[in-house]
Amino acid sequence: MKLQRKERGEPKEYAARSHASLKCPPGTMYVVEVQKTRSGERGGQKTRPYRSGDFDILAVNLHPATGDWERFAFTVGTWLLPRKADPNLIEIFQPVPIAGDDFWTDDLKQCIQRFLSGAKKRLYT
Repeated sequence: MKLQRKERGEPKEYAARSHASLKCPPGTMYVVEVQKTRSGERGGQKTRPYRSGDFDILAVNLHPATGDWERFAFTVGTWLLPRKADPNLIEIFQPVPIAGDDFWTDDLKQCIQRFLSGAKKRLYT
């Protein structure tokens, strides 16, 4: 589980340039930061990034944008955007909408069904 990112006390919006490069729905997209809080190295590899497959499902608490600690968005872990420099790693900033769509849902059961379906997708590509 991750908390939607804030900067200077405000919910961080997904960058307009990044938003334009994807097939995001219209409207505001927010950011969830998908990396570990501590950095380090093990065996010459950085330990802060998450690797593709580290999550079955990613849950994001939407409190920064909604003011509600009980609001969540869920997506399938393998649908997260990969890093351009290393597609085996998950991109640090992922787009997350407030309302559900074909990639994100506020219904955990629906997300589990999406995960179990085995559908191969990438967020907004």
